[in-house]
Amino acid sequence: MELKLTEAQYKTLLKSITISSWITSILTENDEIDVSDIDELEQYILSQSEEFNSKESVFFDEEMNTYFATQEIEESVVPIIDTYEEYCFWDEITHRLARRDLIQEEGEEAVINMDPLNRMELEEEYLVKYSEEFSQYGIHRLTISN
Repeated sequence: MELKLTEAQYKTLLKSITISSWITSILTENDEIDVSDIDELEQYILSQSEEFNSKESVFFDEEMNTYFATQEIEESVVPIIDTYEEYCFWDEITHRLARRDLIQEEGEEAVINMDPLNRMELEEEYLVKYSEEFSQYGIHRLTISN
């Protein structure tokens, strides 16, 4: 199969693969998750930069025998990654605190054995509480106590 791209589409693909690489680079230390196929695809896509008149967007490190997106490409995806990380942070902390509070109220065994729809309904109260708290105050009133 042959995939035909315009130069603009190739640059968009470079941004996409840079975002992917940013995320998967965290996983390289995890032996349980194999991302070598993603790394191989990234190298192939980056190696095609000359064919799309995009050589200025990619550089090859001869010592490492590896292609990299340039700093310009990496900087262009930072706002996307920052927005994503911001969303994930608030979503994750809200859900984890809601689950923690539900477990404290109902007990861990009861929550584990709960009908998923019922659990979601009970968690909703906590999700709303934390969403409103974080929307208004961010992390400023978040404390750790003994």
